[in-house]
Amino acid sequence: MTIGGEMPKKVLPTPEDFKEIEDYLKRHGFESLEPEKFSKERAYRLVPPRRVDGRETPFVYKDKGLEAWVWTSWLRNENRARENDPAWTIVVQSDALRYSREPIKRTLNFKKTLMNWAWIIWRRVSGRPTCEECGLFMDIAYGRGIGARYWKCNNIHRHASGEPVRLDWDFNMPPKAKKLLEKRRKAKERYRKKRRVQGKDPFAARKNRKRWTRVSKY
Repeated sequence: MTIGGEMPKKVLPTPEDFKEIEDYLKRHGFESLEPEKFSKERAYRLVPPRRVDGRETPFVYKDKGLEAWVWTSWLRNENRARENDPAWTIVVQSDALRYSREPIKRTLNFKKTLMNWAWIIWRRVSGRPTCEECGLFMDIAYGRGIGARYWKCNNIHRHASGEPVRLDWDFNMPPKAKKLLEKRRKAKERYRKKRRVQGKDPFAARKNRKRWTRVSKY
């Protein structure tokens, strides 16, 4: 799905693009997981929907009990991008998917878009808040709307109020990140309004999207 317009032309990243993406991710503490390393990452691994042939190089950043994963669609052994596959940025907690941005299409602005959203999840993980009442790290919780998230601490036995503590999903995000997020959210809302006017389900793409799966081998 492309928000607010026609599907743009596919432009696959080049080896030079991937090198720039890799260097950017590593500067922010991401580690590349080659097949031999990835196979030992954990007993069960999350893999993106519509996984196809070839061993892709994912990147992971771990901090404060969370993991930021970036799936690039790049096949390092073949030095090329997969022909038909998007990129993904996700946040994992306790080996479970807790947040996923919609797939990032390989178009003219793919490199910039992927690095921007990799930076966003890096900020989310590195900025994981602690509860103001008990001091423990807060968890990623699902909000009422489709795709909605917020931070929550359910350790009510350690809270003077006896109630859960909640924080906005964008808590601890810097102004640059909030600007990027707000721009994206406005574009999505314009798209949804257009779909409603057309009598179509504004969340059809999200509902029909294939789920992430776990595999015991990669």
